[in-house]
Amino acid sequence: KNRITGLVSVFQKYNKAVAKSSKQEPQGDIGVDAFEFWVPERRPLGNNIAMHIEPTIDAYSPKNIVNGYIRPTIRSNAWVANLEDKNPTLTLKWNEEQIINKITLYFDTDYDHPMETVQMGHPENVMPFCVRNYDIIDESGKILANVRDNYQTINVITLDNPVKSKAISLILQHPSEVVPASVFEVLVS
Repeated sequence: KNRITGLVSVFQKYNKAVAKSSKQEPQGDIGVDAFEFWVPERRPLGNNIAMHIEPTIDAYSPKNIVNGYIRPTIRSNAWVANLEDKNPTLTLKWNEEQIINKITLYFDTDYDHPMETVQMGHPENVMPFCVRNYDIIDESGKILANVRDNYQTINVITLDNPVKSKAISLILQHPSEVVPASVFEVLVS
């Protein structure tokens, strides 16, 4: 039942509202190739595949939060906490003290399963991958932000007064017992 950011299982199927079969074959030579539809299963179905890979793949490295990608592409492009970690923390460190005015965080609101419209049924009211509660502290432990009930992909934290620090830490809560906390990108200016 665990769901992990940047990992989606797809199935050869189609949405009857927009297609007539799981394969599209154009009539005649119109310059369009035939192709199959491979789509993710809508929640609450479409669980991740249980698997064990050796050697392990470093898919959720902290390096991903500064790689310039704010969503999955051909890789996860996210940092994902260990679900067993009761206090997942992500720390950014610099060699020199930084003057911090603004921190922008990019969270997972499940780009593969958008809430397209109120006319289409959804099994939840908020995206299950999105980090809802988190704190940001500087290297001395001073709280720079305390956010609760977040539901947005992009969180811009503008500080009332600039802070000088060589590090900041994000202390996150897992969105649920089956979804670990994850972050796509952190920008500090």
